[in-house]
Amino acid sequence: MRKLLLIALSATILLSACSKKDDPQPDPNNNNNSNNNNSARAAILTKGSWKITSSIRENELSDGGTDTRDVAKFMDDCVIDNLYTLQKAGTVLVDEGATKCDEADAQQRTQGKWTLSDGDKKLKIPAPVWPAASTDINIHEVNAEIVSIDDNRLEITYTLDFFYGLKATYHTVYSR
Repeated sequence: MRKLLLIALSATILLSACSKKDDPQPDPNNNNNSNNNNSARAAILTKGSWKITSSIRENELSDGGTDTRDVAKFMDDCVIDNLYTLQKAGTVLVDEGATKCDEADAQQRTQGKWTLSDGDKKLKIPAPVWPAASTDINIHEVNAEIVSIDDNRLEITYTLDFFYGLKATYHTVYSR
């Protein structure tokens, strides 16, 4: 279960690139860009590092009900303090933050590629980006919908299919 929580929370990973202060501010509502590294949303995504603020999970239960909770509250400090930077080149940089889960881990690692699609409304990040990506639940990537984005806040939502056809939907917020 811990691996599942780590995978889901890290699914919304974002990282930084330099930007001149006198550059014009991109319009995040301009979603008609074909090159994901040059669009308004990509400029905001790559402007700096992101950190998980909250992640609400809604699980479908086998009895037809749902279970809703903020899974970020259950994450270890060594995970919740991680910083995620989506780089302009399309790679994802993960910084372990102030605490590491394993002291032998590198402070920073580059893992996987990110892309925007569907008029910059969808953010795709490969599973190796997440610290506890697990092949036993067979998740290779997350296709998240960008609910809202500005210079200091990113909100995404995505659904993961689990065992026996059950699903969990995550609403995750990142901040700078």
